[in-house]
Amino acid sequence: MKFLLALFTSSLVLQSPAQSKVKICSWNIANFGKTKTQENIDFIAQTLKRFDAVAVVEVVAGEGGPQAVEELKIALNKTGSKWDYELSEPTTSSINGSERYAVFWKTAKLKRMSPAGLEQVFSKQIDREPFFVGFKVPDGQSFTIAAFHAVPTSKNPAKEIRLLAQIPKAYPRKNIIFCGDFNLSGTDDAFDPIKSKGYETSLIDQKTSLKQNCDDGDCLASVYDNFLFRKTKQDLVKSDVIEFFKDFDDFKKARKLSDHIPIFAEFSLN
Repeated sequence: MKFLLALFTSSLVLQSPAQSKVKICSWNIANFGKTKTQENIDFIAQTLKRFDAVAVVEVVAGEGGPQAVEELKIALNKTGSKWDYELSEPTTSSINGSERYAVFWKTAKLKRMSPAGLEQVFSKQIDREPFFVGFKVPDGQSFTIAAFHAVPTSKNPAKEIRLLAQIPKAYPRKNIIFCGDFNLSGTDDAFDPIKSKGYETSLIDQKTSLKQNCDDGDCLASVYDNFLFRKTKQDLVKSDVIEFFKDFDDFKKARKLSDHIPIFAEFSLN
């Protein structure tokens, strides 16, 4: 009898579904619009093809932005997987000029949930309000990417980051994963309010913006880009950066593509 019970229990363990893993990339691609050449677009697609979802920050609000996003989708679809995307409306920015966000995903890996859209509750207090895109994985687990671009360091990004702690409370049914350019290190005390809600950063003291010059081989400048995720909703498997500029012979040419490097995180959804 004990043997049969042990065998039955073991069978249940073996048959229980494994945790779903998802790989997300975030990249502030500076002024992503008509200034990006087809060569740039193809390079970006090759850099991003290994992820399940990608958040692009700093898409040009004018007509060049949507065009570049569509061209990137075409380039991604040539890398071996079918991709789709959501493009935000221009942000309500009054300080730094309006921008858009774009979120891409592999359709075989993720299913988009509900309409995507810019965050509405705090749009008057956050200059470039986050862009929500919700997803479901095949086993039914769900999460929402919140792409975000804080105001520059000279405009007090800490004020906006402190407000982020209120967003999950306003959307209690969403498992929100924030990502993007916070223009502030994740160790700054401005992150304390959201960390007190169970969130943590995926990267610690990792520089993600590029210096003006890279003569001494030290090319990275500031700790700006990161992920914020709730520990009770997903486990962090891995997080790192992609130093794409090393693929360029000319650092200045790389910097024209973007003054930030991509960051990524792999999560195991609970």
